Amino acid sequence: MRKIYQFISLAAILWLSTAAFSQNNDWQTFENEKCSVKYPGTWTMQELTEEFTSLGIEFSIVSAKENDKDEFFENVNFLSEPLTDPNSTIDTYAQDVEKLLKSFIKGYKKISSKKVSSQNGEFFMIEYTGKLGNTGLYWLQYTFVKNGKNYILSFTAEKKTYKLYKPTFETIWQSFLIKE
Repeated sequence: MRKIYQFISLAAILWLSTAAFSQNNDWQTFENEKCSVKYPGTWTMQELTEEFTSLGIEFSIVSAKENDKDEFFENVNFLSEPLTDPNSTIDTYAQDVEKLLKSFIKGYKKISSKKVSSQNGEFFMIEYTGKLGNTGLYWLQYTFVKNGKNYILSFTAEKKTYKLYKPTFETIWQSFLIKE
């Protein structure tokens, strides 16, 4: 659970990021031994320090700035971690995550949640809103429990731009494949 707290913190840190962004419209592919995913060429694969990779964060992809006043970078992050209880199921893990979110996200409000199947197996999807600092955010997370590990693919956007970026995330999500 501590890793999830740190993972959510990463989303808060990324909105302060000032990385340079590519203007290429082609989709790129990120691949390692655990997963593969496609993302827009206008987004940037964020290089993570050992502080984050040691927590199990595999990657972070951030959007380009919309304009000079844009201070938040919409982002997609992937975390993998061993389960503290190898007998955990997606149902018990979902309950634990929701408790954590309620305690950590200011103004937490669950929009929807459901259990579904995909090419990666059974997963739990949760959409929620809240604030980190003074920024109103919208999250969409897919959580998998597989082979004694928890995997989270998370999308974070400002409330005001969520609908604009959601189709991009859905395309990213559809390309996402866990290899383990």
